[in-house]
Amino acid sequence: GSNPINNDEEDLSAATRIAAAIGSPTRHDAACRPLVGPRPKAGGEGDDEEEDDNDDAEKMIQELRTVLQQSGYDDDKEQEEQQQQHDDINDDGAEKMIQKLRTVLQQSGYDRINVAKLFGVATENMNSYPWGPTYLTPVGAGSDRQPPPLSFGTEYADDSGDGGCGGEGEHGDAGTMINTSLSCLVTMFLLGFIVKRSTLEQHLFGGNSTINLLESLGLAFPCEIDPSYIVPYVHLFPMDVPVLSNNEDDTMESIVLVTDLHPAALSRTTVGTNEDGAVMYIGPDSLALVQHLPLKVELKKSHNRIEGGRCILDLCTGSGIQAISTLAALGRVDPNACAICVDVNERATRFVTFNAMLNGLGDRVQVVKGDLIACRSLPLRGEDDCTTTQGEDLVGLLRRTAILAQNKDVSSTATTGPCPFDIILANPPFIPVPPRKADAKADGGMRRSIDLRYGLFSSGGADGEACLRGILRMVPQLLRPSGGFVGIVSEFMNPSEDLCRKMEQWWSSEVCARGVLFTNEHALPASIYAARRADNEDEYKLWNDHLNEIRISSVSPGLLFLRTEADCPTSCREIHIHHSLVPKTEGGSIWTPHNTLSIHHTKEHWMRA
Repeated sequence: GSNPINNDEEDLSAATRIAAAIGSPTRHDAACRPLVGPRPKAGGEGDDEEEDDNDDAEKMIQELRTVLQQSGYDDDKEQEEQQQQHDDINDDGAEKMIQKLRTVLQQSGYDRINVAKLFGVATENMNSYPWGPTYLTPVGAGSDRQPPPLSFGTEYADDSGDGGCGGEGEHGDAGTMINTSLSCLVTMFLLGFIVKRSTLEQHLFGGNSTINLLESLGLAFPCEIDPSYIVPYVHLFPMDVPVLSNNEDDTMESIVLVTDLHPAALSRTTVGTNEDGAVMYIGPDSLALVQHLPLKVELKKSHNRIEGGRCILDLCTGSGIQAISTLAALGRVDPNACAICVDVNERATRFVTFNAMLNGLGDRVQVVKGDLIACRSLPLRGEDDCTTTQGEDLVGLLRRTAILAQNKDVSSTATTGPCPFDIILANPPFIPVPPRKADAKADGGMRRSIDLRYGLFSSGGADGEACLRGILRMVPQLLRPSGGFVGIVSEFMNPSEDLCRKMEQWWSSEVCARGVLFTNEHALPASIYAARRADNEDEYKLWNDHLNEIRISSVSPGLLFLRTEADCPTSCREIHIHHSLVPKTEGGSIWTPHNTLSIHHTKEHWMRA
């Protein structure tokens, strides 16, 4: 049948339009940076040569617009109206702009349940995907895939009376309006297609105002080649989080997280004029820690709470998924909980701040730019060195930040007093990427190509353990010495009791702790792992040789849980980690989002630990 979203049979992937757009680096820089004032032209500021290039690009775009106008496409009046709407939006300020986006998403029914219904996931099977639309794959550049018709999923429009939004809209009854608005948002921000502006004007909640809002927030832009299309530059992932309660059954709360597009769609792991690392998409490892996190068990294990609520530390935070989902889960039992999020990537710290505000947690989440391997803080670009000194000890900075977040006085004992964090979570990069050689041409550029393909959020150094090692060395200096909890999701090299002993040595502290390393019953042989990481036979040989050289024989996805204990005998002031194999089931791996049996295994085993 016909496709009401896009009628032309052509490459309609956002990835292709992003790759072809001269202004894409500047547009990537604008993501999650609410703009107050006019958006700068594509290309930004630079030297004279760059300005000349930008002028040429602008002339080319203007020539294309002239052609479109001569062909009957006249948008002068539209542009005047859009500019007025931009001005109205930008007068609101960043916080109000993000709140408007939240309203658009809520009124469109942009949540896990409605998206599942849109794609025909039966209600009785809803628990197969309890956290978000992991069953959707964004379209890559050059794909011949076409977006679904705007009317897909209309059979559920009247199921709830108003489709998840109260009241009727200007385009008809509430259910149909929400269904088509949701379809537009899903097509762009989950499937990765461009959409006609005219379609969005008619069907997207808020119409032109919302289109301009998306541009002002750096989330979507008019296509440079054909401005009649709107191109999404980010991914919006809706997921549900179980909200804990002392007296009632747990309920689910919907959150939405903004990330960069999947590398398969972007075909790169760096973006923007400064080639910052892309902010990691919501993958199976991200969701695994959220799903397996034994928060309810930890609430029962520890009763003495610090004043001002629990303090959470999210290391290698990316989009902030661990911190934001944990705060949402604790919303009823600890509404005063706060979180500090750390990442070496400045772009990630900006996305975390945006996501916290989008989910109503802006005043409870703070960000720190830091290098976990070197255990040093890093200044944000343009930041006064007096605010955060480059190279400052990261542990001291995090302790002070946590104390301030809990509205306590920072004294001279801030770095030596009680550790401030109750929960520390981490999803470190873990892939053992073959290092580059001095002579880049010796292998035909393969190592460079691999290194570029696995960016900041993927590469764990040559052995895959660089960040994990840094985290375990730092955590004892930050975690509450009694009842503090650590949850880490990672791929683990040579998973065994020997690995547990090695991680115990990294801990290197007198703080007493007990832990469990959960990995798959059957780890992946290094040869198969190499084949999955390689793009061709030559790369396979390089990967396989590298893994053999550093003595990696097997790899498994997994989880590491630790809890500090104050009642250990003086003679046993140590950490002890034991290894638990998660049985193979039809549900898949320990990380498989719908593998409820593995979730049950880890939580039951941890409860007995």
